[in-house]
Amino acid sequence: IFDHLTGGFARQTRPKRILECFWRFSYYTFAFAYGCVVLWNKSWLWDVKQCWIGYPFHPVEDSVWWYYMIETSFYYSLLFGAFFDVKRSDFWEMIIHHIVTIGLLSTSFTINFV
Repeated sequence: IFDHLTGGFARQTRPKRILECFWRFSYYTFAFAYGCVVLWNKSWLWDVKQCWIGYPFHPVEDSVWWYYMIETSFYYSLLFGAFFDVKRSDFWEMIIHHIVTIGLLSTSFTINFV
């Protein structure tokens, strides 16, 4: 286990990158499909004016809540997983990107801008 955590597995860069790309592709495909299913029948998706009626006291449906939680959890996993993945040249840019994304998702959910 110690060898794995200290970089033993990370030395296998090509197979690891392929698996990493497949994982992200799978997640984004799932997230897009789930988002389409969840949001398709929402009236405010097609008429943006309805977003402002009664704002900020909109009830958040369970399906939208789950969509936000899954999305936020995914970006947390990317943030923490970046420290164990193969180091890339844009490591710090991606860390900042993940932190900002988590902040935006959390803020929009907190102020009921869902």
